[in-house]
Amino acid sequence: MAPRSFTFARVARLLLCLSIVLSLFAGLWPAGARAAAQEGGPSTVYFPETGHHVADPFLATWRRLGGLETFGYPLTEAFEEDGMLVQYFERARFEWHPENAGTPHEILLGRLGADRAAFLGHDTSAVARQEGVPDYSESLWTPPPSEPRSIDLPILIYHRFGDYPERYQVTFTEFERQLDWLQANGYTTVTMSEVYDSIAGIGSLPARPVVLTFDDGWASQWRAAQAMTARGMRGVFFVTTRQNGLDLATLASWGHEIGGHTISHPDLTTLSDWQLAQELTASRQQLQAWSGQSVDILAYPYGAYDARVIAAAQAAGYRGAVAAWGGTYLTPDRWWVEPRVEVSGFHSLADFAAIVS
Repeated sequence: MAPRSFTFARVARLLLCLSIVLSLFAGLWPAGARAAAQEGGPSTVYFPETGHHVADPFLATWRRLGGLETFGYPLTEAFEEDGMLVQYFERARFEWHPENAGTPHEILLGRLGADRAAFLGHDTSAVARQEGVPDYSESLWTPPPSEPRSIDLPILIYHRFGDYPERYQVTFTEFERQLDWLQANGYTTVTMSEVYDSIAGIGSLPARPVVLTFDDGWASQWRAAQAMTARGMRGVFFVTTRQNGLDLATLASWGHEIGGHTISHPDLTTLSDWQLAQELTASRQQLQAWSGQSVDILAYPYGAYDARVIAAAQAAGYRGAVAAWGGTYLTPDRWWVEPRVEVSGFHSLADFAAIVS
């Protein structure tokens, strides 16, 4: 009998220890339940902090949208309110809409702010339309900048077009491939005047702008203009009046911009003051007469300029001027020598893409 009594005593002590261990685990259970609630545990979770459960149909949505961290503890059980099953949490009211079963709108968050305003008697009806207030437009939220700014934008230079490639001659086939690549990659052609508006802070540009410029007024540029116009694209034609082979009035009517490129394409830095004024002023007047368009931007022949040439361009009425090289970074400080990038007939489509991008 003595051994049996000893055994019963041991069993009793083991049961007591087990009871103590279970009590300790019970104290830790709420944290474990919260973790299970967040990570897809039981279909019903109890929170002793508030004495309430979270269960279907609200539990899955509560977990998915952030659980305890987002909505806090449940303040009630699910119950019917105004004919609808709801449950209140510290920071939200969940509503069950069985008519939306199978859609993301089956469980919705209640409009507690609107309900509170109605309870307090606040008027939440739409404000009457006021005279002079514009209709909604995205542009209301994206006004043009108000200060001069720098922009990274490719201004491409083309010269002649023909059946075989040279440094200054691009084939028509390759040019059309380049136009198609620009459109396929989301680029929008803009004019130099639009670029200067953007630099000055009085206008905005599309997301991926590019400028296509054409120097000298070669007759072969006409076919290039037709290819652009057919695609809804625009270019800038810097025309030398003595060798012009283009119908400038038609180009202007198609939306292309006409720019100055002097009378005879000289190195402007080598001219006398009188010759310099003639090359810039007379050519601008002639281009405006031919095109019916204000000619505001100058391209320096050979990209040659100095302080005297810039002053003469300003005196002739030009708004700004571009060089013949220099990359793609345009700044207010380079207003009279903004850079361009030459497109050679030897450039592959991959080369072209690298230049633009």
